[in-house]
Formats: sequence, structure tokens, C-alpha cells
Amino acid sequence: MSRWYRAYAGTVKDDKLAEVAVIAACSRSVAIAVWHALLESAAETDAGGRFETTPRRVAAALCEPAGTIAATFAAMAEIGMITGDAVSAWKTRQYESDKSTERSRRHREAKLGQAKRNGEAALQQRCATPSESEAEADSQDDSAGAASSAPRAPDLDLIEAERRCAEAAGSERLGSFAPIAELLHRQADLERDILPVIRARPASGGRVSSWKFYGPIIREALLKRAPAPASQGPPKVFVVKGTAEWRERVAAGHKPGMTTQDPRTKAEGWYFPAPEKKDKAA
Repeated sequence: MSRWYRAYAGTVKDDKLAEVAVIAACSRSVAIAVWHALLESAAETDAGGRFETTPRRVAAALCEPAGTIAATFAAMAEIGMITGDAVSAWKTRQYESDKSTERSRRHREAKLGQAKRNGEAALQQRCATPSESEAEADSQDDSAGAASSAPRAPDLDLIEAERRCAEAAGSERLGSFAPIAELLHRQADLERDILPVIRARPASGGRVSSWKFYGPIIREALLKRAPAPASQGPPKVFVVKGTAEWRERVAAGHKPGMTTQDPRTKAEGWYFPAPEKKDKAA
């Protein structure tokens, strides 16, 4: 592939070339042609501006008298456009990046850098993508998690809870803390119910990429606990949500809290106060 060189706008009107034409007693077109012949030779030589052509060769190429071209060379040397057999300002006007080898090197480096960035992005994507088991657990959890992840004012207790959970998990990059915050709002105990589960399955091994992973495990542990001892207040009965009994109790003024699941049947409902027993007639 042929070498090329930079030719700047304004060359035809350049004052130095006009001066060369005056000194050498030649036309400006000859001065311009000689100048480009020197630049072309320097580009082909590719040695920091050194040219190998001679006044006689340029005269033959341009079909001009040898004496005229020799005078043009001398005029260019006189005003500093060339020094010996080299273009004086070559390194300031012609760039290393113009060389095909340099362009190839930079192209390879750019491709290598892009490949590295793509690899890092792919790694982050893989780390952020839950496994199939986590995805299945997430799907059971999405509707409840969406409500609790809505924007709200910062909660200092939750901030501290998130810090402690992240410390137990060995990672601060598990996404939104909403799944754990929801469990705390449902009266899960941080020390008894949540932290032991997280410590038993730390995220530092790369197996866990989201707080949602812990949700089903913590809920299962909560269901194994007795709902409430009989000694704590009046007896209660579990009523399945949406049944006739549920509607009757709500109509009677009983206000259910956030629904929960029956430990045995897994049905969704609420613990209402048990109806009072009536004495049988004698």
C-alpha cells in the first residue's frame, strides 16, 4: 500500500512558497510542485522527514529545466523549509499515527480494550443474573416485593438492618433490600429469623446475587414457628381469606392485619379472635 502524507489547506497561497518563487526566479506553480515532490519523497522514505530525491530527478519528473529546480531547492534551504536532505517541519506537521503500522497497532489496542470491557460487562451481567432456582423463588415473591420497593423516606432502622445483613452475607451488591425489609415489616426478627439464615448461606461464594434469594428460606423458617402461645391474649382462630366466615367477621367490625399463611394448609388468611363459647342450657 502506498504511503501518504498530510497536505494542509493554504499551501497554494503560502507566503514562503511565494518567496521561494521570487528567489529562484520561477513560477509559483513550479515552487508548489517542487515542494510536494519533496513531501512525497519524504513520505516514501519514511525516515522522519528525510527525502532521497534530487533536483535532477524532480526536474525530470516535472519536465522543468534542471537549473530552475536546483535554484528552487536552494531557495527552500535558504528560508528554512528544508535542512540538508530533510523537510525541516516534518515531525510537527506529519503524525506517527498516519503510518499504517501505527494505525494497525492502535487498532489492535482498541480492539483489545473493547474486548476487555465487553468481558467485564458480561461478567457483571452473569453475576447480576440469578440462577434458575433463585429465579423460581423470585417469581413467588415479585408481587409482594413490588409494593415494598416503592420509593419512601429513608428509615434509619432499615439502613442499620441492611448494613448488618450485608455484613452477614459478605456482600454489599445484592440489589434492592426490599425483600428483607418486607419480612421485617411482617414482624420477622432480625437476630432470630433473618441473620442466621443469611450467615448460613453467604453471598461471598458467588452463589447468591440478590436479597430475594433469602426470602423463601426465611418465610419457611417463620412458618415453622408457632403463631402465638395461648398465654398471649385471648385465643384466636385462623380464617381463610375470601370465605363466608371471613366476610362475616370483617362485616362485624374485625379488621384483619397483613395476611399470613396457615402453617399446615398454607392457605392465606388471618388469626381472628376465637368466638366466645356459650353455656348450654340446663
